[in-house]
Amino acid sequence: MTTPCSTVASSGRFLRLFAAIAMLAATAAAEEKPEQKPADPFGVPGFEVERVSWTGSVGDGEVVVVNRFGDVRGRFGGYEGEVEVFANVQQFESEGPRLEVETKETDAGVTVTVGYRDEKSGELVTTRDPAQKKRADMVVFVPKGAPVHVSTDQGKAQFKRLRSDVHATTVSGPISVREVQGHLNLTSGSGSILATLEPIDAKRAQSITTDSGDATIYVSEDASLTVRVATNGPLSTDYSMAIDYQDGRQPLKRGEAVVGKATEPMTLTTDSGHVRVVRRPSAHRARVQPKEGPPPSGPRPQAGAKDMVLDLRSALPTDESPVKVDTVTGDITVFAGPDTSATISFATSGEITVDYPVEIEFRHRQEPAKHGLVVIGDGAEQVRLRSRQGSVSVLRRPASEGPSEP
Repeated sequence: MTTPCSTVASSGRFLRLFAAIAMLAATAAAEEKPEQKPADPFGVPGFEVERVSWTGSVGDGEVVVVNRFGDVRGRFGGYEGEVEVFANVQQFESEGPRLEVETKETDAGVTVTVGYRDEKSGELVTTRDPAQKKRADMVVFVPKGAPVHVSTDQGKAQFKRLRSDVHATTVSGPISVREVQGHLNLTSGSGSILATLEPIDAKRAQSITTDSGDATIYVSEDASLTVRVATNGPLSTDYSMAIDYQDGRQPLKRGEAVVGKATEPMTLTTDSGHVRVVRRPSAHRARVQPKEGPPPSGPRPQAGAKDMVLDLRSALPTDESPVKVDTVTGDITVFAGPDTSATISFATSGEITVDYPVEIEFRHRQEPAKHGLVVIGDGAEQVRLRSRQGSVSVLRRPASEGPSEP
């Protein structure tokens, strides 16, 4: 059943309407090009912006949103079981049938679909023509406990302060989740995914999957998670993690971090994107200055506050052992080949990227905070790397490869 546009019935609804208008106005402004005239912002005659609003009941069902034509923003909609939809639809007379925002209430919940009518069959077409500029950006207010499923193509899928499970799928659009109290299942083809995890009582595995996009989660120190990661790309962690690297297996790198009591399972998987597990300080923890580690000693073939590169495929720059590379804020990159034989210990508070099996230990209230050990071949040469804030990378490279580039 399709329900007509609703009127403002409460102060809470008025505030949500105001917030939706502000978000959609910002999106519309970002889409316009400064050099074009306001009366014809896209250089196409017959342009207009249509504003659509709808209110309905979800009951005990779920909210499903399919929008191949723009962004979807999910926000908390209260406790009364009502779903509210506000959309800005950009119409172009020259691009054929107008876009529609179709809303339906069923026993299964509420479905919101964006599309245009086929001129022959009258059916709603949800496939977007990339050559066309018409689009629809919307804000959906979801009540507590109603699971939400969102699908977009290039559009953003953003969720904030929801109190329900979130399932989101995009082709290339980014996914962002903040302050959501619910189970997460997020998937993208090439879009980035960022999620700030809130403590929940979840026995089901939450999952974040992207093919070539980056995947980042922010995990509170007082969380209770088992985080399993898999990627062929860079992997960075602020928690202690054992990382395994195996040739011939996909993905090449797999790791696991245990946070707290590890009662909630979480998986992060990407083919070539960068996986980050970022520590978020507990709101109740007092800020304590980290202890400064002992100053490094011994020979330093490269030192200072600049980025440094050490190529272990050729002769080491010093006959003394161990070789030490030290920097304050610069990045350190080490290249190793099939004939490399080295034991590499490292310490940093920045990002770590390693193409070999490694165990990373996070030392609370120390600087640098992250420590690890990589053994390559027989481990004959001793190498020590230290950067207080810069990144440390130990990368696998063929011996025949050209000049070293991170």
